Amino acid sequence: MSASGDRRVIVLVDGSGESAAALVRGASQARQRNALLDVIRIVPADADTRAMISARVWLGEFTRRQCPYGTGARVRFRVERGDREALLPLLGEGAELLLTGQPEPARAVPLPARAVPLPAARHHPWWLPPLHMTRAHG
Repeated sequence: MSASGDRRVIVLVDGSGESAAALVRGASQARQRNALLDVIRIVPADADTRAMISARVWLGEFTRRQCPYGTGARVRFRVERGDREALLPLLGEGAELLLTGQPEPARAVPLPARAVPLPAARHHPWWLPPLHMTRAHG
């Protein structure tokens, strides 16, 4: 919890589909936790006052579009200037949950181990053989 004792769920939004989904999930989590929903937009460090005001107005419109019946939680809109990577640790300090709402860069991810060993899986009705185990067409 933050120093003031308020519980907070923070959502960083940029207008993408991922940030829209993060906002809906963040609203749900804030409602369940009885927490303040902090909706934040990060603008470049050299943004002027007009850009800051426009970003704040955009936050309200974006939130109303994604949560047309309200969020069900207290909401605070914030616009921050600077680099996203530098601000993330500062913004997340004291929050119960931080949702970035931005896609992660592509990288190699190890595949998870199979929950059911392959031979045993063949006895389940939902099992489909991997492509390399099927007969070649032609």
